[in-house]
Amino acid sequence: MVNSLANLTFFLKHGFIYISFYLKVQALKITGLVIFVIFFLFAPNKYLVTQNDMSIYRFDSVSYLEIAKNAPLLPTSIDVCIGHPEISECSAVKIPHHHAQRFIGPWLIGMFAKALGIAAEHMFLVMSILIILLSAYLLFKMLQQQKISLDANIFITSLYILSPYVGRFYLAVPTYLPDLLFLLGSLIIVKGLIEENFYQITLGSLIASAGRQTAVMWVPALVYYFWKQRNKKAARVYGVINLLILVGMYKFTSFEAEKMNAVSINTKVMMGGMHWLLSIINLEGNHFQELAIPLNPMSSSQNTLMGLGGFILRAIFPFLLLMGLIKFKIKDFNVKTKALILSFLAIIAQPLLAGPLITGSTVGRLTALALPSAIGIMALSQTPQLLKNIFKDKKLVYLMWIFLFISSYHHRTFLVDLGLKASPIFFISQVIALLGMLSILTYEKRTLKLSIR
Repeated sequence: MVNSLANLTFFLKHGFIYISFYLKVQALKITGLVIFVIFFLFAPNKYLVTQNDMSIYRFDSVSYLEIAKNAPLLPTSIDVCIGHPEISECSAVKIPHHHAQRFIGPWLIGMFAKALGIAAEHMFLVMSILIILLSAYLLFKMLQQQKISLDANIFITSLYILSPYVGRFYLAVPTYLPDLLFLLGSLIIVKGLIEENFYQITLGSLIASAGRQTAVMWVPALVYYFWKQRNKKAARVYGVINLLILVGMYKFTSFEAEKMNAVSINTKVMMGGMHWLLSIINLEGNHFQELAIPLNPMSSSQNTLMGLGGFILRAIFPFLLLMGLIKFKIKDFNVKTKALILSFLAIIAQPLLAGPLITGSTVGRLTALALPSAIGIMALSQTPQLLKNIFKDKKLVYLMWIFLFISSYHHRTFLVDLGLKASPIFFISQVIALLGMLSILTYEKRTLKLSIR
């Protein structure tokens, strides 16, 4: 009896020591991975903060900077020479209506910058970093609430913030803060929707609306979601509140934009794709020959079907890696999933409807505004369980992270300038990441079938 008790004590003591050591090692591994992801996000990135750096993404940046620098007043024109010091003669132009409509974020940046006595450009960068880190934390908590394994949670969170259209872009061009505010608001809406927290959804609607007018695209999804809730009375009250916020903020920001002498072209923008298609279908002149040209994924042409091929491909770039990971079953299509799919389709519709002539090569950045919805759809699908199975194999884990890091590359925000061949490299990196993910999933499914047999 004494020996048995001694043996039990020995095993419990050493077992506790082993478990404690294992947990410490695991904690160190996780901490190291998180630190490396943050380092990988910040270190190889460009930071186009000063005015002379704005030659790449300059037009929107000039508008937002002008709003920030005029706070507490609002500007009526912008200086288009910013970012082009080599131009000796320039004239002020009216601020575009769609830029003016996003005045809330830049205006607040201007007020904070003046209160703290720092340059508006640096305030934009500080706030962008804080919002990116806050977004990562909120996404991590949302996935944790869904009982998703720690490994899969960190991977999905990293997939979001390392996207070339999220963390990479807004660190490089922090003046695009309105878009980042919209992404933060959308992420809070998705979190609230999944967790059935009406307060969070309402807060998210307010933040997204303060970011950019694209928030109005959340209306169909939220109307459907609140209409389908069991607690009809409370749900409909919150549904009406959110509808008033989304539509009301759109009208309010549009009214303020008109005060800045900005003329709205939102309706024309939404019809841009239709006008473009009509011009292509017109069989007069050389257009008939253009219809016979095959699609070219890397074409920058905007007036042929080649341009349409490049336009559509650019539009789906932000979601290539998600396409390689997403896995659905019929039972996954509940009210939450359907609402998120509605929001996803509505948000990507806006830049697509504008067409190649208006949206142009920025279509990928604009469709990427639907990434929070796409991540939410992934969280509600079979993907987390699939990742949990994959992460049991260390070799597959290493490959998954390698493909994720490859997909994070973007030629315009990457620190090293690769010159004229950079755009094809970006395309190739996305395709490699997609094919890599699909290969891992195929291998995992085959392995699973063999183990069942």
